[in-house]
Amino acid sequence: MPLYPTYQTNIPMKTTTLLTTLAFWVCGIQSIAQNWTYVGNPYINSSTSTGTYLYYGDMEMDAAGNLLVGYWEYSGVFSFAKYNGSSWSQLASPGTGAANLVDIEVNGSDYYLSYMGARGTNLYAFVKKYNGSSWSFIGDSVLIGGVGQGGSFDFTLDNNGVPTLTGLPKTVFGNKTVKQFTAGAWTTTCEIPNSAAAIFKDGSTVFDASNKLNGISGGAITIFSPPSVKYYTIGIKVDGSSCSIIGDTLYTNNANGKFRVDSLGNSYLLFNDGLTADFLSYKLVGNNWNFIADTAGANQSMSNADVSNNGKVIFSITQTNLSKAMYSCTGGSKAAMDTLNISGFAVAAIADVAVFKGSAYVLLYETKASVISDFSVMKHSLSATPTNIGRPSLLPGDINIYPNPTSGKFVIQTPGKNVMISVYNLMGETVVKPQLSNEVDLSIAPKGIYFVQINDGTQTYTRKIVVQ
Repeated sequence: MPLYPTYQTNIPMKTTTLLTTLAFWVCGIQSIAQNWTYVGNPYINSSTSTGTYLYYGDMEMDAAGNLLVGYWEYSGVFSFAKYNGSSWSQLASPGTGAANLVDIEVNGSDYYLSYMGARGTNLYAFVKKYNGSSWSFIGDSVLIGGVGQGGSFDFTLDNNGVPTLTGLPKTVFGNKTVKQFTAGAWTTTCEIPNSAAAIFKDGSTVFDASNKLNGISGGAITIFSPPSVKYYTIGIKVDGSSCSIIGDTLYTNNANGKFRVDSLGNSYLLFNDGLTADFLSYKLVGNNWNFIADTAGANQSMSNADVSNNGKVIFSITQTNLSKAMYSCTGGSKAAMDTLNISGFAVAAIADVAVFKGSAYVLLYETKASVISDFSVMKHSLSATPTNIGRPSLLPGDINIYPNPTSGKFVIQTPGKNVMISVYNLMGETVVKPQLSNEVDLSIAPKGIYFVQINDGTQTYTRKIVVQ
């Protein structure tokens, strides 16, 4: 399969307009009782001085359950804080420098901090490792491009603890690459085709159980008849030096994209539509990215997101005021979590959202005296099951397909429910891509047995249809 989308005018596509329609029937709104807990302040030496206010932060948890936060102060100092369940402490500082982002990773007791910074007129990726008492650079810095040319990357560790950088261009404005630190040097393992326009950030990639790198990528293609530009989002899997597409193509312009895998191996795409500012989330079912939830119609973009081990999507959105709204989405139903407000300061932004051991954690930028001067961490238990006050699921007996057998045309009948319909052949290949219409025409398809997949936004049902 080529690593770029094929434009076909005869196949229905998942467009922003379609997603806007889906938002109102897929996402029944729920309510979750107040359950936020103040975990504390990782910034031990807090100050309202404009010379020490904070910019970039990232949050992880180690195997022992310690919460870790790495961040950069405007003064140029990197810091690394650790929460042991009762109090915060500062590790030795990773040093100083000019940073445009901070991304930390943990493997056992090994702590890593990566950042993008300038050296002369060029931007570089830097990685440091903590040995228990001090920090040292991992290899040399890796060139990204010239100052003003943009650029970003995602830093992660594979299942063997090998440091990995994804999103560094092969050449300036060229295709992005995957680099791993092996044999004492950063080595390119793979070039991602058609990725020159893709932007990789913290959370854009993740290693699955088989130690394959999965990620969210995308770009744009030019259509000549009629002339237009078509944006797209795809999932990718990197296996050594090869790279392939995961699932089908979503025709959206992704920004701030994240790829997640839950404990059952299910894959998720979480991102903003760069054209509409809507948050979109998808789950891979078979060879298709099935729509889960969005914020279409609200003009609210995602500031950060994660997925729990049991497949619950947790995401934050920006609002016009300084408070930040949090949502939980499971089974196609979106639940409004309590807005993050803490007495004594305003929430300037959300630096990170992460799910660890059944709880959602949020790393906040605080605003005091009109200065982003501090961090706080909030925790929300995900164990409570909210009551769904939205649309209930279909029952198996609610679905009627007729005529069956059929000469090609048939109808899927559901009682007052809008559903998403897909059709697959015996090889698992998509014959009809997801559509809202409940009328299907397989007249030009070969005779035989097909499987109809019906998704009501909460559950997916499969029925057999015979074309003769």
